[in-house]
Amino acid sequence: MKLPDKVLRALELASVWHLGQKRKHPLEVIPYIAHPVQVGYLLQSVGAPDHVVAAGILHDVIEDCGVSENDLARAIDQRTARLVTEVSEPKDIKDWQKRKDAFLVSLSKASKQALLIKCADHVSNLRSLIEASKASPDVWRMFGGDREHKLAYELAVHGLIKMKIKSPLVALQASLLAKVTKI
Repeated sequence: MKLPDKVLRALELASVWHLGQKRKHPLEVIPYIAHPVQVGYLLQSVGAPDHVVAAGILHDVIEDCGVSENDLARAIDQRTARLVTEVSEPKDIKDWQKRKDAFLVSLSKASKQALLIKCADHVSNLRSLIEASKASPDVWRMFGGDREHKLAYELAVHGLIKMKIKSPLVALQASLLAKVTKI
């Protein structure tokens, strides 16, 4: 199967911009690019359009790589860049809880395509959390919030998503959340 040009370009850009970054894991050194690739794959598996798959692959570059929406638009296109902006947390809020609260407000106004990207993002992150918990029961320390706040945030994101979109990814997110609450 040939990958669409926009998806290939997103993979190239994400590989460059995430170079040297690692996923949070208690024992393994996992290159960060594994996460955007998983998000893109999840989106492609449910038939998302190419620009949504591309935005899923690039979903963290504004937040984590210092790439601006304008830079992203020049590198790929404006529609994809706008979606990435929709799923990016505010960079100017340092406090974990305040940043998550502000993001939930913006997510409540997000497009259905942005919500699908955020769902795929959280599916990937929940899978990683479950795997990491097998290596260390104290996996919650790796994240900015404690267990209670992290779970509350995950449930709030899922609640927003399930009210607005229908996708097999929403059901997968729910089943992974059920497993995570037992960790």
